[in-house]
Amino acid sequence: MDLISPGRELIKEGKIIRISAKDGDHIERYLFLFNDLLLVCQSLPLISKQQFKIKSKIDVQGLQVFEGHNLETPNTFYVQGQQKSIELHTSTVEEKLEWQNAFESVIAEYNLKRSSKKASLKLGSRLDKEIVGKVPPVWIKDQETSMCMNCTTTFTTFRRRHHCRACGHVICGKCSSHKAPLLYDDNQVSRVCDRCFDILCPSNSERLKTLQTQASVRSQQNQQPAKKTNLILQVKASDSAVISGYLNITCNKKTWLRRWFSVRDDYVLYSFKAHQDVVALTAVPLPGYQVLFVDSDDGIDREHTFKIFHKLKVYYLQAEDESSLKRWIDVLQLVVLLKLPPPEMQQESHSGSH
Repeated sequence: MDLISPGRELIKEGKIIRISAKDGDHIERYLFLFNDLLLVCQSLPLISKQQFKIKSKIDVQGLQVFEGHNLETPNTFYVQGQQKSIELHTSTVEEKLEWQNAFESVIAEYNLKRSSKKASLKLGSRLDKEIVGKVPPVWIKDQETSMCMNCTTTFTTFRRRHHCRACGHVICGKCSSHKAPLLYDDNQVSRVCDRCFDILCPSNSERLKTLQTQASVRSQQNQQPAKKTNLILQVKASDSAVISGYLNITCNKKTWLRRWFSVRDDYVLYSFKAHQDVVALTAVPLPGYQVLFVDSDDGIDREHTFKIFHKLKVYYLQAEDESSLKRWIDVLQLVVLLKLPPPEMQQESHSGSH
């Protein structure tokens, strides 16, 4: 795959964990986030001629980032594009926020560039289609504009001005990376802006989808986006709960983790490393899930187990004994339907061995 493309910039790169949608396995990946493209790569051994192997490619166009709701693994989020959706996991909250901020900044910048370009095309389309390249343009002087007349990026000492030989506008280098024959100049091939290139060479318009420019957001906002905090995790393990207690959990049927779980009256299932923790590890809204006893088809060989699941996720949980198992299932089967158990049931179940 050829990654060299005019206007393409590398925004962020680094190791991250991808959670397999098939079996929940954690797979190390290396991300390259460009201003128009996300590459999900596999690191190759040092003896290999290549350092990375591309596993998937996701366009920034249409890309969305969602908060993760993984009950087993903290610090997760989803990246959903036109090609596919992937679940990602970081080792710390700070690292997760850095990636989320990077994705959201790239998406916002990309959308702004597209809307700016569409508006520019709309305003000048009638005049351009009639005369662009056929008659000498009206030459806009350098001092008459402080920004690119295509993408609005501010000119600086290092970001030089260029002129489109078709329309006479002052543009930046990234918006004038093409050349086209001009009828008024005996079909001499000259530098033109992306907008005029679209008109003069319509057969090549598809290639311009990757020719994005530096948006004004970056030039005007040179600070890191404000960090977000996941307020839903700001609960204590000791807070009043409908039911709470220690359970073992697995998603891939291989590794079991012992966690303190708590269901509150907000219909959310929280997990903690220990029963005195003051911040939750994970939080999963339960409405929409189903709760069932584990059967032989699940391939679980542990006693006192049950599962909560929907079409994309299955979690297996193990209670400490048969009575605890029954209490958890009785309560969860109500909560997933947006119902709370009666007070006497809550009092009985609000316990768990420490």
